[in-house]
Amino acid sequence: MNELIFTFNDSINLYSLIHFVEYAILSLIPFVNFIHVVLISVLWETLEVFIPQDWANENIPNKFFDIIFNFSGFYSGRVLFKYFKSKYYSDNTEINDDTKMSNEVAQAMASKIIKEAEEHRRNRREVE
Repeated sequence: MNELIFTFNDSINLYSLIHFVEYAILSLIPFVNFIHVVLISVLWETLEVFIPQDWANENIPNKFFDIIFNFSGFYSGRVLFKYFKSKYYSDNTEINDDTKMSNEVAQAMASKIIKEAEEHRRNRREVE
């Protein structure tokens, strides 16, 4: 039983936190899906077996926990992103009012430009 505890104690380290944060950041990219995370995670952990650096020398439980931290970071990032996105756009009436006002200003400017262009065209025809 002590061997099992020792094995798992070595499996979670500072790199686990780095994995979590990296994949939380990766979750902010909209077109990245869970299947991409699975592929990247498994391929990277497999590639680490062949890298001759000390930082890549990990035991099997560590690789397993790295993948778990990757999934957790990605999922947590997506949940937080959706939460803050929905809270920002639905609860903030100032933003919605500003957006509405910006659209009205843009429409007014566009109609003014169109009227000026039509007037310019009429004046050109009269001169010719």
